[in-house]
Amino acid sequence: MSDQDVLNLVKPEIGGGRIPKEKIDEIASSSLRRLKVSGLRQDTFDYLVDTYGDRFKEIDFLKCPHVEDLSSLSRLESIESITFYWNQSANTLWDMSANRRLKKLSFLDFEKLRKIDDLATASAVEDIHFGTAVWPKMVVESLRPLSAVSTLKKLHFYPKKIADCCVEPLTQIPNLTELGFPTILFSTEQVAWLTARLRGRVRSTVLCAVRKIDRPLLRKGKRLDSLIIGKRKQMLDSELDSGRIQRYIDKFNELTEHYANTADASEPV
Repeated sequence: MSDQDVLNLVKPEIGGGRIPKEKIDEIASSSLRRLKVSGLRQDTFDYLVDTYGDRFKEIDFLKCPHVEDLSSLSRLESIESITFYWNQSANTLWDMSANRRLKKLSFLDFEKLRKIDDLATASAVEDIHFGTAVWPKMVVESLRPLSAVSTLKKLHFYPKKIADCCVEPLTQIPNLTELGFPTILFSTEQVAWLTARLRGRVRSTVLCAVRKIDRPLLRKGKRLDSLIIGKRKQMLDSELDSGRIQRYIDKFNELTEHYANTADASEPV
């Protein structure tokens, strides 16, 4: 969708500014179906959603850090995509059971959100993206609610940490086809176990031993262009460190085959 198709109510201030109801009422004269807006407080957030929310297929909430309660979104029956960027107040999402057309959901830099339990109420969501965009503060208690999102196909999450450090829920998402997460979020053993369970049906750049990067770092005479997958693993030079990289690959493949051939193997700690 081009910018000409978007009603843009984003304020120029770095912190998102503050948008009054009078500005929000400009929506009344627009026929556009996608909205970008910033600077909402709780009262203007609820006013916008309750008064005009059902006009839109897509809403991007950009820099609305002071909105604490998102529950008014539960009344939007026509919405197809909701995006949030930067919130300092909300510690829960909302009941999504009535958002029957909601296909895409993104929430980035939610500093107080630890539980994603509300995702289990999503009845149509196919694409979820959450975690860190700028401020690396988001800690999520568990991925377990995601296993209840039976419609989910694409999942990308980039938090600072998953508190229970468990990847098993990812294997229980029945229609998952695409997966992304930070290369250092889980241990190499966990990623190998996950690869064995998801191999062949899920596309991912992290279900592997090594990931090449497009923009290598130059450091101490090395061209660091290879990310070793796993906690506390490092970046290496594919030429100067080729032997070490191959050993990582061999070990990862060995682990993956072990877990693939041991159907009842529990997730490694």
